Amino acid sequence: MVEINDRARRQLAERLDDVLGTEEADLLLAHLPPVGWADVATKHDLDLHLAVVEQRFTSLEQRMARLESRMDQFSAQMADLQRQVGAFSRQLVVTVVAAVLGTIPAVYTASHFAG
Repeated sequence: MVEINDRARRQLAERLDDVLGTEEADLLLAHLPPVGWADVATKHDLDLHLAVVEQRFTSLEQRMARLESRMDQFSAQMADLQRQVGAFSRQLVVTVVAAVLGTIPAVYTASHFAG
């Protein structure tokens, strides 16, 4: 099999020009691939690559769906934690206020008997 390279293409072009004429030779050469036939992708090659790309997109979509689900779970956990912190904060405020109010009579009584 003859190697397709620039030299071989030029020789073919010159021979075709001699036999067919310039216009016909150019027309015929325009239908040849710019590389060797082994480097030309077939429809089957493209279909195989398309299947691989589609598989990767499907896998990516599945991973994104799992990630979205995990983010939803995390968001729900954060909302629950926020509710718990709010409830604890309110309980803490009530406890501190009650403790302060509970010490007022004792301080008053102690200051009244001391003086």
